[in-house]
Amino acid sequence: MLAPWIPDPHDRSFVARCLGDEGPPHHRTSTFALLSLLQRAMDLAPQAGAPSPSGPTIPVPLRVPPHVREALDPGEREYPIGMPVGALSRRFPDPVARAAAVESLVDGPPHHALANVLMVAMLDELLRRLGDGP
Repeated sequence: MLAPWIPDPHDRSFVARCLGDEGPPHHRTSTFALLSLLQRAMDLAPQAGAPSPSGPTIPVPLRVPPHVREALDPGEREYPIGMPVGALSRRFPDPVARAAAVESLVDGPPHHALANVLMVAMLDELLRRLGDGP
């Protein structure tokens, strides 16, 4: 499920651990349920098959204390998945509203931020398959 958005197996393993091993059990279970349902919807949508993520993405910053962030190499300051902004741009054409939505989606502990980013990626792909977007 993660491979289309995170090609590197090491990065994919890291994200899978954040989603499946971090946070309270009810969050992990609900995330798995929602991602599974989104995957099923993508499988049933026109043009079913492997997702072909395309279009602009924004980096998803690691939320760590400033002194920790400063010690990280620039490549380690972001999660190994970008959030597609195509569907969000169409839904929130106003840049201020879009920035607020993006900030809310990528904020929080790793489990929440990554689950949100993955759901947006899957919804972006699903909407593209349904004809809403390039």
